[in-house]
Amino acid sequence: MTLILQIKSLAFSFLYGIFFAFTYKYNYRFLTSKNLFFKIIVSFFFVIDHILLYFVLISKINNGILHLYFFFMFVLGIIFYVYLFDSNKQNKID
Repeated sequence: MTLILQIKSLAFSFLYGIFFAFTYKYNYRFLTSKNLFFKIIVSFFFVIDHILLYFVLISKINNGILHLYFFFMFVLGIIFYVYLFDSNKQNKID
């Protein structure tokens, strides 16, 4: 894999981590429901949809080659979103 392709894949993984954290914030509303069956179904489809979407998009970028450091960039994107963009965290600081 070329260096440019690795940089594109790393940037995509980072941005997808931000997207995942953003959508998880809105999915959390469904997880606070009282119906246990509904929670399980929503969680299952949320995770499956994100896994499939990530793999389809990464296969468009680099033919579906996954490396461990892509996962680290994904987690770093989630951490970046939580600490910089999450409004609940900003309200607690103020």
